[in-house]
Parts: sequence; C-alpha cells; structure tokens
Amino acid sequence: MSVRLRVRAAVARLKRLEIALVVATCAALGAMYCGNAAWDDHPEVPRGDGKYRPILARGDGHLYYLMARSTVLDGDWIFDNDLARFGDPWAQRKTAAGRKGIMHPIGPILVWAPLLASAEGLAWTADKLGADIPLHGYTMFHMRIVFATTVLFAWLVILLGWRATRRWVGGRWGPALAVIAIALGTGFTYYATFMPSYPHVMDACGAALFLHYWATTIGRRDLRRFAALGGLLGVATLIRSQELALGVVLALELGADAWAILMGRRRDATGILGLGARGALTLAIALAIFLIQLYEWRVVYGVWGGLPQGPRFTRFGHPFVLETLFSSRNGWFATTPLALFGALGLLCVPRQHRLVGVGLALALIVQVYLCSTVYDWWSGSSFSQRRLVSMSYPLMVGLAALLVAGARVVARLRVPRWGRMAIGVLGLAWFVGWNLALVLPLNSGKAANAEVRAAWSAGMPAPFRWVARPIERAMGNPFALPASAYFALRYDLPVKRWDEVVGVYPLVPGLDELKDGSYVANSRATWDLGGGVEAWLVRGFGPAKKTTPRVINEVSVPPPGAVKNSRWTTADEATALVPLLMPDAISCKLWLAPAIDGPRAVTLRWNGEVVAEADLGDTWRAVEFVVTADVLRTGTNTLTIAAPATGHADGESGPVGVAVGPLELGFAPPPPLVPPPIAPMPARPAAP
Repeated sequence: MSVRLRVRAAVARLKRLEIALVVATCAALGAMYCGNAAWDDHPEVPRGDGKYRPILARGDGHLYYLMARSTVLDGDWIFDNDLARFGDPWAQRKTAAGRKGIMHPIGPILVWAPLLASAEGLAWTADKLGADIPLHGYTMFHMRIVFATTVLFAWLVILLGWRATRRWVGGRWGPALAVIAIALGTGFTYYATFMPSYPHVMDACGAALFLHYWATTIGRRDLRRFAALGGLLGVATLIRSQELALGVVLALELGADAWAILMGRRRDATGILGLGARGALTLAIALAIFLIQLYEWRVVYGVWGGLPQGPRFTRFGHPFVLETLFSSRNGWFATTPLALFGALGLLCVPRQHRLVGVGLALALIVQVYLCSTVYDWWSGSSFSQRRLVSMSYPLMVGLAALLVAGARVVARLRVPRWGRMAIGVLGLAWFVGWNLALVLPLNSGKAANAEVRAAWSAGMPAPFRWVARPIERAMGNPFALPASAYFALRYDLPVKRWDEVVGVYPLVPGLDELKDGSYVANSRATWDLGGGVEAWLVRGFGPAKKTTPRVINEVSVPPPGAVKNSRWTTADEATALVPLLMPDAISCKLWLAPAIDGPRAVTLRWNGEVVAEADLGDTWRAVEFVVTADVLRTGTNTLTIAAPATGHADGESGPVGVAVGPLELGFAPPPPLVPPPIAPMPARPAAP
C-alpha cells in the first residue's frame, strides 16, 4: 500500500468519533506537558551554584535526574559532586561505601540515559552554532528532551489499554471512554504532565507491557513466551522493585493449569514439573536483569541485597489497607473515585476472559497490599496514590467492563441507546472534571497533597463545590465508604470523623533514622490530650482550657512546663484515640491531676488492657507506662482513663474526675538480651 493510501486510511479512522477522542486525549496530555514551565522563583539565575533550584525535575525527580546526570556526564555513580553543585535538599547521608546515596531505582536512569546523552550532544552542537546552553546538563533544554519520554509512555499505556479493553471487553464506546477516563481522571494525569520527573507513568508502562503480553499469550507453552515474560518482568522490576510481584498473574495461570492436569481436564507432556520449570525460567530471567539494580546498590551502598531504605521501611505484618484506599490523606479511592470504579469493574470482565480479569484483579490487590505496608503509605506529597499509578492498565480494563455491564443493565430498563450513552458520558465527565479541577492548579511543578484533607471539596470550582459541600457536611467523603462507616461504628463517632483523623500520627520517625534504627532512641512526640486534638476524643472529656496554678495548703503551685492546656474528664471513663504508625513498643508519659475532693486513684487502659494504675496525690503527676508490641495496634488505638467523676473544679458546672494534660510518646528501647543461666558443672567424683 502506498504512503498516500495509508494516510487516507488513517484519516478515515479518525472520522470515527471514539478514535478521534482517544487521539485528542493523547494530544491534551502532550499539550499539558509542553505548557508545564516548572521553574522556581528565580528562572534567570544560572543553575549549578550549590542551591536547589528546580526546573522540571523537582523533589524526588531532582534526585532521579542527578542520578541520570552522574551516570551519563560523569560516567560514575558518585553523587556527591552532583548534590553539592545542584542542591541537596534533604541532606543525603553517607553510605557504607563512603559516598552519598540516592535510594531511587536504576531503571528510569537507564531509560533516560540515551536521551540525556543525545540532549548533551545537541546542546554542544547548538553552542558551536552560537547558542549558549550550559553543558552541565541541568537545563530546561536537557530536561524537556529527557522527560518527553513520560508523555510517550503515557501514550503507550493508553494504546495498550485501548487494545486490551476492545479485546477482552468488546464494544465500541466502552473501551474508548474507559481509557480516556483513566488517563484524565486519576493520578495518571498529574504524573504524565506536571510532574514528569517522577517515573510513575514509566512504571505504569512497564507494568502494562508485562500484563498485556501475559494476557494476550495465555495458552502458549513455548519457552520463548516464558523467556519474554521474564524479560518484561525484569525490566518492570528495574523501574520499581515492587513490580516483581506482578509475577502473581503467571503463578495464577500456572496454578490453574496444574489443577486442570490433576483433574484430568488438560494434558501436558511435561506435566506439573514442566509448568514449574517454565515459571522458574521466567523468574530466573527477571532476577538476572534485576542484578543490575543489585550491582548499583552494591556500588553506592557497599552491600549486596536489601532495600537501601532499610528493613523498617516496610512492615509486611501491619498493612494500612483501608487508609491507603479510603483516607483523605491521598487515599486512592477517596481522592480519585474512578480508580474505585475501575477496580470493581474487574469483577465484570466477561466470563470467557475470566482468567484475565482474575489475574488483573489479583495483581491490583497485591500492589495495594504492598503499598499499604510502606512506612509512608500516603506516599509523601502525592496526587492520590502515586505508587498505584502503575495499575492504570488494569483500571482501564475494569472500567470498560463496568461500563459495558452497566449499559446492559440499563438497556433492560428500556432506556434508548442515546440515553445510555448520555448517562455514561455525563457520569465519567463529572469525575474527569473533578480530577482536572484538582490537577490544573498544580501546573508549573506545584507539589501535590501531603497531609490529611478533611474538606475534600476544598479547591473545587463550581459546580463541583455546590454538589460536594452538602454531602461533605452530612457524611464526609462518600468515597471513603465503607471504611468511614466501619470506623464510625467501631468508635461510636460521626461518619465524617474518618476524614478528619485517619492519616495523622504524632510519632513519625525520620526516613534516615529508619535506615540505621536510631529512631528508637531519637524519636519523641507529644499528643496533647489537654488541647488541640478534639477530633480524636471519643467520650468523657470536657473542653480544653489554659492550665492555671493550683492552690495547695494556701500555696500557689504552678503547672509543670509541659502542661500548657488541660481538660477534665466528665465521666467515670474517658476515651481518646491515639494513632500510631510503627508496630514498635512505645514508652508513654501522661500528665494527670486530681479534682478537689475527687479520686486520687486512676487506671489507664490501652486497647482494653490495663497498662498503669497510679495514685495522683495532690498535684500534677506524670504517669509513666510502656505499651508493648502485643498490646498496641498500628493505626488507631484507644486510651481509656478510668477515674470516678465525683470531684469538683473551679468553673465546672458538674462533677469531674481528673485533669488531663499532654501524652508524651517515645519508642521503648528493646529489652536487654539476657543470656540463659549456665547450669553448674557437676562435681567430679573423687578418685578412688
């Protein structure tokens, strides 16, 4: 076919509206990227003066880019000079290898390296022709070329998702609307355009390539297929080591085949051992490719294996799944509801492609679990759950399946085709508009959310705000359900309290302290039950007041310096919530004081277990206790103060129990290792 005929065929395809809309979506992402001029406040200042002056690379992206610069322009992985010249905003520590470390994966660096080398060559050529582009690599010219790959990866994810939805779901409009909605209605949008130095869209592409090849080759048993799967899995793992868990889809397939062989429904000349050998081949190739990452860690950190963030960066036995999905602090579903619809839609994949649907759902579940075990499950400054942008491909398939299944249900109600189309388009447009209303203000490299955002309607323009605010006043974020309802029932609180409190932690170790374990000795915090934590009080507390001196035997006794504010317990038992991030035992100091003619004895219970009993005496006392790891919970804990409300206090209208001040928290040191007693040697019998 001639070029002219090919062009005519392509133009003819664009006349189909759904294809034109997908192409327009890709063009919109490209335009948003090109319009992103993410300079700092002083774009006129030349880079390289030792200060952190970001251009397109910001935050972690700045460190990623310095890794690429050192690899290409310096030919080494010694980052000290790069950090000293272009800024070290987080004061990276020296490693055991005697150099400053950057803990990010090497995969994105290897992808960017050829482009950075090409950009440097183009800059050198342009300078010979009279341009004035600095050749140190930290320029807008270099970064525009390098980070353009983010848009290309975004386009590839959209293409793969569109092909997948048309193949496994079918239909004309469902697949197109699904890929458009996920591309413009989730965190994918922000990281493909305004924060391209973060390789989350590259990660999404690596995951999509592996999952797409796996799904489209199901049924093949040749070694070439399993070798290719190993290569794709290894590349995805280089981009982000967590993607090794994507291999769960292959384990599912091989497990189903093994069961079919055992049941006699399938014959395989190599049997179950042959299936195991094929899976082992995939894993071996993936791990062989991952050796590149292990080698880089060996050079930079001086050791083989282990995450550079340290063993405490993850806590596999203590996941924060509900928080990761539903918290107002970057909860995946609460922040970008289309992710919820896409995840649920994987249950609607047609029966003939059930293995694909189950495999994608299983991959998504495993990724959610792994993200929930990370130390900062909220992903720092993040738009929604940035670590789960990798799951954009399964979301596209799931959302398409949900749209098609929903259209069939509505068709049974005799709704005409144009009506079904209007319902789907308007519903998706609402959530896409909501997402874009939050993304567009973050142009020019503005950081995304890092804290609890109880008012989820904040920042929304009309008409989104008009709809959101009445719902917010009544029940909080509706997309925090069912987690918010479970929380409310468990602690007898309003449903919207979930949005206000879940995701805040008083005792948060520094990331560097996690690496060497020094957080146990260094981390300290105050949870001021006397004032400032009203949202975490469940029952039995009065209002907070400024603490005044107490008069004892006609002598004015000032409150301890730690007790600025306090509140009285107004019931025999008062309960407050104490959120904890780490599963380690903690040491506590709670400031208490008795009422006039009130009880002096007080009992403290932590999650229902008695942790302290004390006699308060006449004035303020710090009651000290330790909450062991088997009593505390990661997430929400309850502290109950039991003291009969029979006393009196100035300015209080009714009986009170004890005055409560701040709760001081720290990590309890591990118990000393006591060697087992050595049994005495038996006396030797006397010689005859």
